[in-house]
Amino acid sequence: LEQGWPVGTGPYRLVAASESQQVFDRRDDWWAAKSGFAELPEIERFIRIPGGDAASAARLFAQGEVDFGGPLGKGDFEAARERNPDLMAWHNEGPSWGTADACVYILGLNTAVEPFNNPDVRWAINHAIDRNQLVTLAYENSTVPMVMPLSSFGGVLAYQDKIQDLLDQYQVDDPDLAKTEELMTGAGFTKDGEGFWVDGSGNRVVMTISTTGGRRPMGPPLAQQLRDAGFDAIAKHDETGQIVNGIRDGSEHAWIEPHCGAAQEPFPTFSHFHSKFSAPIGQTTGYRWANSRYENPEYDAILDAMEAMSPSVDDPEYVELWHQAADIWVRDLPEIVLAEERHVWTFNAKCWTGWPNEDDPYIAPYDLWGAFLKAILKLESTGAC
Repeated sequence: LEQGWPVGTGPYRLVAASESQQVFDRRDDWWAAKSGFAELPEIERFIRIPGGDAASAARLFAQGEVDFGGPLGKGDFEAARERNPDLMAWHNEGPSWGTADACVYILGLNTAVEPFNNPDVRWAINHAIDRNQLVTLAYENSTVPMVMPLSSFGGVLAYQDKIQDLLDQYQVDDPDLAKTEELMTGAGFTKDGEGFWVDGSGNRVVMTISTTGGRRPMGPPLAQQLRDAGFDAIAKHDETGQIVNGIRDGSEHAWIEPHCGAAQEPFPTFSHFHSKFSAPIGQTTGYRWANSRYENPEYDAILDAMEAMSPSVDDPEYVELWHQAADIWVRDLPEIVLAEERHVWTFNAKCWTGWPNEDDPYIAPYDLWGAFLKAILKLESTGAC
């Protein structure tokens, strides 16, 4: 710190750092202000502190001890807001207080291992899932069910409109245990004396569904839905990060994780199913979000053609390639999308005004994204602190 490190071009410099906090002071000699490119932010000192667990973070907000951070769960946010009416989120009303972040929650499956290498088994699992029940039980309806790995950002929704015929044809969001039964029976599985699916050698279809972080609430209800459909499923939660390593090296077979990617058009996310990112069991996959180990040369060729073009929802050739890729993806269902990830990033409007929200959506509300500097530059004191 004495040497002026770390080096940055922003309006703040780090002046203190410990396990309990990081302190940034405004640089009154900031180049942008000196050159007239931008005005100095009103905030003179910026302090980051660890929020702790959900209950601790909610308590900090309820007591007015912090200005922003997150995410809070719906119940924690509403309880904190009862005590501190200055709190706000992206939406002015619930139950979905948060907004999209280019990610969806998925049931990931290792398609390189049996029986998850069989699309019929993946579809059978899909028909065992009631997404509406999941978002009700796990997130109190603070998010919405999804079937494609695309967020509700306007850019990608325009592309999803182009494949509505496929969504109508395949009916992904269709909880139907009779269809599960038909698909599993057709794939050669029978049920044992306890009602669980077994293969021809009597081996059960065991699903240990791993979760981390904010996906924990989804594990138990999803496992119960699958058990009700005859899959020997249990939920396993871990906060050490080892599950992610297992997902990438292939030792994990089923998991609930975010899948992040496309914010403007679908290629970034759908490229994650290109076989170039696959890897043999025991070797790490080629990208953090590309863990299905799905391999399909026909799909690869379509994605390669898309990559060579400038994406445009108004280009018939590009849209046709997108339609072909989506058709293969939905048909094979290499992962099962459950719901959108919507975080309740929380702001305290007592001291500062100008926070991003649905009424003033100049940026997404996430302080871990680089654009959040725009919020810091925009905030103005209310005079109440």
